[in-house]
Amino acid sequence: MKITHFPWLFLTLLFQISLLCVLATGQCLDSQRSLLLQLKQSLTFDSSLSTKLVQWNQTTEDCCNWRGVTCSKNGGRVIGLDLDNEGIRSEIKSSSTLFRLHFLEKLNLASNSFNGTQIPSGLLNLSSLVYLNLSNSFSGQVPNVFSRMKKLAVLDLSNAYSLKIEHPKLSIIVQNLTQLAELYLDTVDMSTQGSDWSRAIASSLPNLRILSLTNCRITGPIHSSFGKLQFLSVIKLDGNSLNVPFPESFANLSNLKILSLHSCNFSGVFPQRILQIPTLQTLRLSYNDLLKGSLPEFPRNGSLQELFLYNTNFSGGVPESIGNMARLYDIDLSQSSFSGRIPQSMVKLTQLVRLDFAYNKFSGEIPIPPKIYEYADYSSNDFSSSIPPNIGDNISAAYFFSASRNNLTGIIPESICNAKNLAVLDLSYNRLNGKIPSCLLHKSKVLKVLKLGHNNFTGNLSGTFFKGRGLKSLDLHANQLEIVPTS
Repeated sequence: MKITHFPWLFLTLLFQISLLCVLATGQCLDSQRSLLLQLKQSLTFDSSLSTKLVQWNQTTEDCCNWRGVTCSKNGGRVIGLDLDNEGIRSEIKSSSTLFRLHFLEKLNLASNSFNGTQIPSGLLNLSSLVYLNLSNSFSGQVPNVFSRMKKLAVLDLSNAYSLKIEHPKLSIIVQNLTQLAELYLDTVDMSTQGSDWSRAIASSLPNLRILSLTNCRITGPIHSSFGKLQFLSVIKLDGNSLNVPFPESFANLSNLKILSLHSCNFSGVFPQRILQIPTLQTLRLSYNDLLKGSLPEFPRNGSLQELFLYNTNFSGGVPESIGNMARLYDIDLSQSSFSGRIPQSMVKLTQLVRLDFAYNKFSGEIPIPPKIYEYADYSSNDFSSSIPPNIGDNISAAYFFSASRNNLTGIIPESICNAKNLAVLDLSYNRLNGKIPSCLLHKSKVLKVLKLGHNNFTGNLSGTFFKGRGLKSLDLHANQLEIVPTS
């Protein structure tokens, strides 16, 4: 009798297709599921805070569908584990099943307490990691557990606890991380590193794009080789007392987008070339009292969006080319030594949200850009013009406007009534005269602070004005106003 093999071939083919479909959906392997359940069992966590661990194995047995778990597309292997903010408060021991998930490429354990323990040495076993975030989770010395992580591109150890890098030194910790693109060590105590930190980074991390070392207690000088990190686009060193002249090598970083050096105790002269880097979007140099500098000619079609130079020793004028910075939305030059006239090209800055030129030596007219969306402060300068007649239209969306302590003359234009969102208006200590626009005194429900003292305003104020107003602070003293009593 002839035996047909068709049914067996069909069933075999059907089984293979079914198996491929299962694998294609990323359904987890039993071994991976078992490791995750053992991990959950070993952890103590706050179930009222947890949104991931608490749900594991409750709605589905397929661990690839559990929250915080990512699987490979064609093998059911766990390649990503995202357990940030899970309220975990127990130690992860080096024998934990976590470190048997050998295919992990992404691990996020941020913002858990782990009972104040050190970073576990078991991380050595996760050599496939590309992304590792342990921020705000561990304390103590950072161990050398990264030597096998040669694929690591992102490392975040930024910390609100007592994490430190002492022994081993930073140079040992990062020596094999040649693929690292992002390094975050904010608030990690690196005070014992001296100036070696900059040499270690420059020599070991050639592909670095983002460096964030705020409040790390590092010191200078910054090694000249730092300027050879051509991929660097973000540098944040805020809150470190570097106490050195500003490094000229920073001007060689042609791909810079963000340079944030707030409160670093820099001295010397700031290189103008940095402000001419076409890609630069944010420059923060505030609270570097000894740092000198001046504004350069700005390039056409520049990328600059934020410029913070307050509490520096910058001087000189604002160049006409400031109008080229069409994307600028926040500029703060306050409490510095700038002087001269502000160019009319400022009116080209149509994206401005916030402008602060207070406590300088600016003079001449106040050029108010056509739209300031939130905040404008021209106080404590030497402006001597009248207030622009269209001021109310230009600050119609702003909540704060001050030009106090100048030499402004003339009247307050009626257009001020168009500034319907204004909560604070301070024009005190000028030489303004005429009548105060009635909208400021009777109609505004938004205005909370009105300071017009030490001017030459005239006119009568009804006693009823002081009742039922939305004002929380009113200063009209040292004017020529009369209060008319109510009958």
